Amino acid sequence: MVSLVTLFWNICILRVGPESVPARVWFAAALLIANIAVLLLDQSVLRDPSPESVQLTVWRVLGLNVLYFAVVAAFTRAALHFRDLSERFVATFTAMLGTHLLIAVLIAVVVQLSKIAGMPPWILYGVLNIWGIVVWGFIYHRAFNTTLLVGIPLAFLIAMLANIAALAVFTPPGTFE
Repeated sequence: MVSLVTLFWNICILRVGPESVPARVWFAAALLIANIAVLLLDQSVLRDPSPESVQLTVWRVLGLNVLYFAVVAAFTRAALHFRDLSERFVATFTAMLGTHLLIAVLIAVVVQLSKIAGMPPWILYGVLNIWGIVVWGFIYHRAFNTTLLVGIPLAFLIAMLANIAALAVFTPPGTFE
């Protein structure tokens, strides 16, 4: 377990690429489940622990994140296929899931610490999200054999498209009126 955390941490600090990640579908599935569990815990329990909020939020958070990761996977797969690098998909997507999990845990901790300290969490939350985009850009840079200056905008674009798709489907009507 420690070696996996170390591996994903080294990807997060841009030392090693997705080629170092075990390319196993079951491992990617386990990381996906872990990601969703952490996001569910963070969104529905740690941020607003009221019973009404938990009951209403669990299905929405679950749906949002499943759709988000499905869109990220689809665009990543399509881009790798377009570059004739389809065999790199499992390792690339697994690296993305592992680094996302690590950063999601850090975000959950930062939000809780900022609540305790009485500080607004949005600054550190924003910094960690930007770091996540840079990390995914680094993963794309290594997976696509391109420059980091291509990988980061690609990661940003795919993450934004995934967010838009997930929010379009799972945002209650009338929220933005």
